[in-house]
Amino acid sequence: MSDKATDEFFELLKEGAEGPLRKATPGMLRDVGITEQGIATKNKNQGVMANTPAIGTIDRKNQRQNAVMPGSAQLGKPKAIDVKLGVGPLFLQDEVHPLALSKKLTTKYGRDWIDWEPETLWETIRDDYSCRVNEENKNKIMAVRVLIGSSLFWTEWEVFEKVVAAFNDRVPIFRMKEDVSLGEIAYTVSVANKIRDRDYGGEIEAFVAAEAFEEGYVKLPEVLSFAQEDLDELSKDTESEKLKSKLGNPLSIVVSDPENPVHIQAGHLQAVHKYVEDKDTENP
Repeated sequence: MSDKATDEFFELLKEGAEGPLRKATPGMLRDVGITEQGIATKNKNQGVMANTPAIGTIDRKNQRQNAVMPGSAQLGKPKAIDVKLGVGPLFLQDEVHPLALSKKLTTKYGRDWIDWEPETLWETIRDDYSCRVNEENKNKIMAVRVLIGSSLFWTEWEVFEKVVAAFNDRVPIFRMKEDVSLGEIAYTVSVANKIRDRDYGGEIEAFVAAEAFEEGYVKLPEVLSFAQEDLDELSKDTESEKLKSKLGNPLSIVVSDPENPVHIQAGHLQAVHKYVEDKDTENP
């Protein structure tokens, strides 16, 4: 990571943190590591992944995505934030769309704000809006700057992961790898695609596939289809291939049987779709 926007984003994350960001996490991220993780996960679950996908990791994600259960197709609907009717300045509101913050700044300051030093930006906002930007929105603003002024989101997992955390209303932790869900990844990619149209590098494809495999998916939502080939390599077995072929268009399946692997997969993909649909509104 060498560009100014990314360095400033990570400097913000370093505030109050000790120790460097781990550059590699064995068994999760790099091409060889992903293969190893896939084998280890499959062995650990003794083949359960192909039959009851996405159940084994739900417990660890309950607090963040409200327990996506088969048939419910819900990740937990985000609170709608109305920029015009919200209480207090936009910069203090919860769950604000990253592009709403970006548009607010561009309307007020033109595109100059993108190149300002962070301290200058925060002080200017404080002077003009009589408020301090909350931590979540600071990170969203800095993450948007990374997408505008850098290509690293599309090529390096460290940057990709921290932008995912920031865009999903979490304060990223600089010094450790974080657990991000497929819904959070899909939403972030949806937002990023509106900012810049770029191809995703092999490292990001591998990262997305590893997260999806860990959660038990055999098919990715359309917005993440760039990583499907990597996921196929991880879940390469006869049962997974049969399951994927039966899914067809998972958004059209009526989910009713919590014991049916096809319904389980479809329910989770529908949940990701709804999470993105509900959350990806800028409320201009």
